[in-house]
Amino acid sequence: MKRKYVIIGLITVCAAGWVFAETAAPERTPRQTYVDLWLESLAEREPAEHDRLMQLRRDDPAAFRLEMQQQVRRARLAAEHRPAAERGPAPQRDRRGPMRSDAPAHDPELRGLIRQYRTTTDEAEREEVKERIEERLHQQFDQMIRDQEAELSEAEQHLTQLRTLLEQQKNNRDQWVGRRLQMMTLP
Repeated sequence: MKRKYVIIGLITVCAAGWVFAETAAPERTPRQTYVDLWLESLAEREPAEHDRLMQLRRDDPAAFRLEMQQQVRRARLAAEHRPAAERGPAPQRDRRGPMRSDAPAHDPELRGLIRQYRTTTDEAEREEVKERIEERLHQQFDQMIRDQEAELSEAEQHLTQLRTLLEQQKNNRDQWVGRRLQMMTLP
């Protein structure tokens, strides 16, 4: 008996979905994909390349797809080799804590100062370079603290949003139970 209702329910859902798809499809507007947006920007930068890719898209969609995959790979490689100032926001910092032992390796200025300190034989100049190294390390530490404070602030904002969402869900408990009960007890 239950199997009969399950089958009837599936047929009804499938038929309703088919009817809805038939009636709803013409009303939808086409969404722009990332490829379309990229092609628009390419049209402004390189019109000839844009025309070539559009022709390829019309004539051979499989070749167009391969070409776009190659374009994405090239763009990723180019992005990895751009200077940090052009890349935008830095990736998430290493989670090893505030004191990273490899910090000098990432700072060319500090590496140069360390090299200068090791090669200098004059004691007065060594002290001056040592003070500059110490100043640079203070700057690095201060930057790490600022980064951690910003990260903590973002985490606190996210936590506040989650608490608000949880309170809303608690307040809507009866409505949720009512909807679920209605769905589960449909004839």
